[in-house]
Amino acid sequence: LEYHAAMSSDITIAANQWSKNILVGEFGVPSYRVAVFQYGLDAAGFQAKFNQGSSVFRPYGKKVIICPARLVYVKGIHVLLSALTILKQMRSDWVCWIVGDGSLRRQLEEQSIRASLQQDVFFLGEQSNVPGLLTQADIFVHTCIQDNQPFSLMEAQMAGLPSVVSTAGGLPEMVTHGYTGLLVPVGDALSTAQQLNALLGNDEYRKFLGQNAKAFAINHWSMDLMIERLLAIYNSAISQKSS
Repeated sequence: LEYHAAMSSDITIAANQWSKNILVGEFGVPSYRVAVFQYGLDAAGFQAKFNQGSSVFRPYGKKVIICPARLVYVKGIHVLLSALTILKQMRSDWVCWIVGDGSLRRQLEEQSIRASLQQDVFFLGEQSNVPGLLTQADIFVHTCIQDNQPFSLMEAQMAGLPSVVSTAGGLPEMVTHGYTGLLVPVGDALSTAQQLNALLGNDEYRKFLGQNAKAFAINHWSMDLMIERLLAIYNSAISQKSS
C-alpha cells in the first residue's frame, strides 16, 4: 500500500530522512520521488497559548519534568516510569507531569503505585493548553518506542526546554545530542534516568540546551518555511507537466 500510494503521486513528502529511508529501502519507492522537509508549527498560535500560562503550578522546591503523550505502548511511558523509579534513588528534587490519556492509563498508574511514585508522578489527563503547562516545566522527556516527528517535542523546543528523548524514528533528526537536548537508546530506562539526573543537577547546562533548542525551533519549525518548500514542490511539478 505504501508503495502504490507513493507511486500514485508525482512526489511524496516525508518529514525526515528516516521516513524517506523506509519508503525507499523497505518499499522500493525511487529516491527521486520522495522529498524531505519538516512539518511547520504555528508559532504565533503557540505563543498565544504559552503566554496564557497555566492554572497548574509547580510544587515549591521541585523541578518539573513534563511528558505530553498518548498513554499507549508506542509512546514508551512504561519506560519513563522505570527511569523515574531509578531517578528517585538518585534525587528527590523533581516531579513528573504526564499529560494525556489513553488505553494504558490504568496500567501505567498501577506501575507508578507499585514503584511508590505517587508523590512524584502526576497523571494530568487531557489538557487544553499544553503550551501553558510548558511555562511551568524545566525538562521535556519522550521515551517513545517509535515516533516520526512528534508535535510535542516541537512545542517543547519552542518553549525553550531541554529534552531527553529516545533514538526512535525521526527523533535523532530533531535533537542534537549535547546541544539542544540529550538522546538515549530506545527502552533504556537507566540511561534516561542518568540524563535526567544530569540536567536536574546542572542549571547552567539545562539552560544552555534550552536556549539552543529554542533558537533551533524558531528557525527549523517555521510554518512559513514549510509552506515555501511546499509551494516550490507544486510549482516544480506544474512546470514539468507544462513543458
